[in-house]
Amino acid sequence: MYLGSYGYPDALKVKDSVASTVQARVEYVYDNSINPADNIWNGLRWKIYAEYFIPASKSSALRTKNITNIGFDARNYVKIYRNFIWALRGAGDFSFGDARLIYYLGGSDGDVFPKYNEANTADPSVNYAFQTLALNLRGFPQNAANGSNNLVLNSELRLPVFTTFFSSPINNAFVRNFQVIQFFDLGTAWSGSLSNIKRPSIIYRQRIGFTCTQLLAAFLQAVY
Repeated sequence: MYLGSYGYPDALKVKDSVASTVQARVEYVYDNSINPADNIWNGLRWKIYAEYFIPASKSSALRTKNITNIGFDARNYVKIYRNFIWALRGAGDFSFGDARLIYYLGGSDGDVFPKYNEANTADPSVNYAFQTLALNLRGFPQNAANGSNNLVLNSELRLPVFTTFFSSPINNAFVRNFQVIQFFDLGTAWSGSLSNIKRPSIIYRQRIGFTCTQLLAAFLQAVY
């Protein structure tokens, strides 16, 4: 885990160690959505989960320490016109216990060249055991904010251009799946109580994306 832009030269002299951890997870999923076209959904789906980490090796530094995570992910897809939809997503994860999971907020799923904000360090007073990403927050680098809790809101207008405005069948997959997507992301990550939530101290950006298929995508970015 990244605690700052300073190094620990003596750490290279320490021998490697292996620790095993058992993870138990319970998840409830509700799905009342349909998929009429590529990247187009209608309906509501959501899930909630809880997981518990149990140190399994005697040499583990987490021995006798418990780690518990709970979270949710809810998505609602509203039909506007034909296959033109408004996609809404709200998600959150919360870690607590003697040791915790740290969430690095920022970036998007499947970034080819992700950027990382090295200026934002983790709270050294919190005993973090594992790390992961909190997505999506497009226009921000990874670690725009970090902590043991996170909340993210995403809004997308997905417009399949040719299948929405033309009624005749389209055989070419590239043309048929071509979409224009306008998205807006809002999120935060913090440790401790809700009073510790604060705005990330980096420039806010708005991005406009154009998606052709699931395998081919191009993005144009505007910074304000």
